[in-house]
Amino acid sequence: MIALTADQVDSRHTPDRVAAAIARIDALADGRLVRAPERTAGDELQCLADSASAIVEIALDLAAIGEWRVGIGIGDVEEPLPPSVREVRGEALVLAREALDGVKRRTGPANALAVRVGAGRLPSGDAIQAFADLLLDLRARRTRGGRELAVLLGRGLSRSEAAAELGLTPQAVSARSKAAGLELDARARAGLVELLDLAAGRPDVGGDDQNAGHDD
Repeated sequence: MIALTADQVDSRHTPDRVAAAIARIDALADGRLVRAPERTAGDELQCLADSASAIVEIALDLAAIGEWRVGIGIGDVEEPLPPSVREVRGEALVLAREALDGVKRRTGPANALAVRVGAGRLPSGDAIQAFADLLLDLRARRTRGGRELAVLLGRGLSRSEAAAELGLTPQAVSARSKAAGLELDARARAGLVELLDLAAGRPDVGGDDQNAGHDD
């Protein structure tokens, strides 16, 4: 199983954002979670999945907002699963907590997300973390225009539709996409999903974002 635990940044001096984040996660997950997100303690939330596609999408989205630290843990859980994620026990939840604690000791673009993998599982947490760090660093280097284009393509618009939305030529959009590394981002996201699924024991499951950012 793959557990995600998120903690609101600087919650003592900012409004409580847990309810809004849970609604955001529900929309992103679109039924792909084994246990839906819930507030677990104070300004923290947690959810659980048996495949990585939704977890990667949620983790990267929360990391991009700048208001959350995110920990991902991959390991076993006790079954049968209780109805609430707050009642779930097992290695995946413990590792997600450890990952979240580790985020606070990290610097740079990677200070929003950490991954921990149970002993004996491959690929290792270090290997997955390096992949995630490179992806976060790629995104942190984007210009405002690159981020705007990424949002539009992430909504499902084609490049020609995004060009019309932004008032740009298709050639300008293509150049902006290349500068922002959007095709590399799409391949990296798919690779990150595959690595997490392999570690979780689902070698048949890959990413579902491979075509994001490609030409019409």
